[in-house]
Amino acid sequence: MDCRVTSTRRPGAGESLPSALIGLGLASLLFVALATVYLYSTRSFADLGNYVDLDSNTRVALDVMSRDIRQADCLTVYSSNALTFQFGTNQLIYTLDATRRTIQRQLGSTTRTLLTDCDDVRDDIFQRNPANGGDDY
Repeated sequence: MDCRVTSTRRPGAGESLPSALIGLGLASLLFVALATVYLYSTRSFADLGNYVDLDSNTRVALDVMSRDIRQADCLTVYSSNALTFQFGTNQLIYTLDATRRTIQRQLGSTTRTLLTDCDDVRDDIFQRNPANGGDDY
C-alpha cells in the first residue's frame, strides 16, 4: 500500500496576521472601556466627597444660625445682606460678604466665618400672631 500526500496545507501551522490584528483590536477596545469606567468612577467619587463636605459645612452654619436666632431677644436691622439681632446687651450680626463669598457671625467684638464659597442667601421674615387670643400660633 502506498501513502500519498494529497494536501499541501500543513495542519496547525499557526495564526494568521488578520486574526492576530482582530484579537489585538478587541483587547484594545476592552482596555479603553475599562480605563473609561475607572476614570469616570474616580472623578465621581471625588465629586461626591466635595458635595459631602459642602453639605456638612452648610449644616453646621445653619445649625449655629438657627440656635442663635432662636435665643435672640429681637431682630433690630434687616437688609438683603445682613441681619442684626439684639442678644442681651450685645448685638449679633450675620453678614453676607458677596466679594469674598462668606457668611460671618459677629457677636460683640468676636467675628467668626461660618460659611465659605457662599453665592447667595435668602432671608424671610415672618410674624407669628396668636390665634383666637390664645397661645397657639
